[in-house]
Amino acid sequence: MTKKPWIWAAVPASVLVGLGLGAWTGLPVTTTHHAAAQLLVSPGTPEKGRNLTEMSGFVQSRMESWAALADSASVINPVLESLALQEDVPTVMSRLDVQVPAGSTMLVLNASGESEEEAIALADAAAASLSREIMRTTPKQTGGEPSIAVVSAQTAKDVRWSETTNPSRRGAVGGALAGLAATGAVSSLRTRGREEKEQAAWSPAGAHALAPAAEDARRA
Repeated sequence: MTKKPWIWAAVPASVLVGLGLGAWTGLPVTTTHHAAAQLLVSPGTPEKGRNLTEMSGFVQSRMESWAALADSASVINPVLESLALQEDVPTVMSRLDVQVPAGSTMLVLNASGESEEEAIALADAAAASLSREIMRTTPKQTGGEPSIAVVSAQTAKDVRWSETTNPSRRGAVGGALAGLAATGAVSSLRTRGREEKEQAAWSPAGAHALAPAAEDARRA
């Protein structure tokens, strides 16, 4: 029976791939929790000489600017203090995202955390701090009345979700598995090629081809 060494060459690669798959499925998956609080900005009561349409246009024109305030120390520092967070301002900023739904005067503050409670607390605290900062920095009407009103439209406990994916780690392991499989395939093909050459050399045709060379060696 003719042996097939190339078959056995693939065994180590197969074992490695199997071990890699086991490691992949055993990787810890990081769970990130999210929560969202909402603020509604509306015009204040118009003073004499101003109309509601004008003030509504003012509110709409300032929405993006007010959303950008969330990335300021004046908003984040009170959050750090109220929640007693052992983090710096940039780190907390990276856990917050403020969006303005198209055509609305709504500010949606999305927060992330390692637990659901942490995400909810951050979203609500950031919403409260942003609301105060908007009211503080927005010019009042001539008579001193607020030109806008900012109210909480929804607390974070009502909008929450979680993500349980870790694509960077899984991608790295997947790449390693692909590399192992490719290495095993190349090794198998090389070993098989050597085996076929050896078999060809000892076949009748191969022996016939080698006969003249052997005869020349004896004569020499």
